Amino acid sequence: MTSKILIESIYYHAWATASKSNLSLLHNLRARFTSFEYAWKNATGQLLATLSPETDIIMQKAKTDPRNEWEKLEKSTIHLILQENPDYPALLKQLPHPPIGIYVQGNIFKNASSTNPLTQILADYTPLSVVGTRRPSPYGIIQTQKIIQSLAQTKTLIISGLAHGIDTIAHETALLEDLPTWAVIGHGHNAFSYSRMPLVNLIRESNLGCIISEYAPNTPALAYHFPQRNRIIAGLSQHTLVTEAPIKSGALITAHSAFEMNREVFALTADIDRTDCAGNLDLIERSIATPITSYNQLPGILHGIAKNSQQSLFKPPMQFSDTDLQKIIDTLTYKYATPVSQLLESTKIPTVGLLFQKLSELEIEGLIEQVPGGYRLKK
Repeated sequence: MTSKILIESIYYHAWATASKSNLSLLHNLRARFTSFEYAWKNATGQLLATLSPETDIIMQKAKTDPRNEWEKLEKSTIHLILQENPDYPALLKQLPHPPIGIYVQGNIFKNASSTNPLTQILADYTPLSVVGTRRPSPYGIIQTQKIIQSLAQTKTLIISGLAHGIDTIAHETALLEDLPTWAVIGHGHNAFSYSRMPLVNLIRESNLGCIISEYAPNTPALAYHFPQRNRIIAGLSQHTLVTEAPIKSGALITAHSAFEMNREVFALTADIDRTDCAGNLDLIERSIATPITSYNQLPGILHGIAKNSQQSLFKPPMQFSDTDLQKIIDTLTYKYATPVSQLLESTKIPTVGLLFQKLSELEIEGLIEQVPGGYRLKK
């Protein structure tokens, strides 16, 4: 980092801290002063009151020491990357209003073989943004797992938003498949809820994983932050996948952001009467998204992998004349335990009794096994 970028980083962080990441204020200051250092030393109280009437920025600025705040940031292992920094992702600069800076935390900095680890990973891996509802159905959970599992052993980077639901499934499945995963959050790094910390730590500590935020570390989560967060999820990748989303879903904001940037959008197909997938079908109907109709489709599009070569990653080469047996085999995976409730919904087998009968047949044949949490394919 050059001395000029370092000084700008120090004063940008000071402004972000004092204003609790008032993004409008930060963009206005850069437009008016071109330098955050110059703005810190020369912006009048009258101007600041005009630019940030909803925040007592004058008092907060007086209480903020730029050097002390920067020292605290450095000790926290959170890295601030401004647009001028060579490690700032080039794809983000194509956004209509790109973040002036992003805060990043993860072992990618400690284990990096490059001085610009974000840039290096984006050069080596194909990023795929995966988004969906916070309240997924069993169908959405299983299909998200299977689609990401189909990308195992490829150089794919999974990007999502760390929310409950599909985002969590995407991150967890990526980690299980040894795929790198990045999480983009709508608050500061110090504002996680307790329930999120286990997954946050797994991502931070993983080989190429990191947590990314546009917000200074102590910025709380506010409702309007998340649409802003969604544009970054879309902006970090040329490809966005919606696995399950109702018609009113934040995932659709991400999809539309990607589409408006001429990025490729995919949506998982589903039954036309599934309200939990109505958003997917709307994206397909309006030609915003390409429908995903098989598990081999994305490996082919992202990596040019022939269809047959990926078949064994998610589905065994087994064929049954009994359609119920086939549905069960097609739903189960080798790694994940699928609960009976999910099997019942996904296979559409009419009764629990009949489902258990079919499961017993497959167990006797040695094709599946019962494990804590449900059933899985037997290797």
